[in-house]
Amino acid sequence: MKVTIEGTYTPSAMMGGDTMPKPGSLLLGAIIEGPDSNWFFKCTGPRKTMEAHRKEFDAMLDSIHAR
Repeated sequence: MKVTIEGTYTPSAMMGGDTMPKPGSLLLGAIIEGPDSNWFFKCTGPRKTMEAHRKEFDAMLDSIHAR
């Protein structure tokens, strides 16, 4: 299952660093079901950057073959 979410990303204070909200962000995510566990993938960044690399993200997901 693939998901795309667009909006304002607010980094967690638990991660340290900048916690300022970042409008115009895009999250690309996926869950791939495996035989004994699920694999979760998430990539977040500025919408323009994420759109420019969406094909590479999708190609990585397509290359995974759960056994």
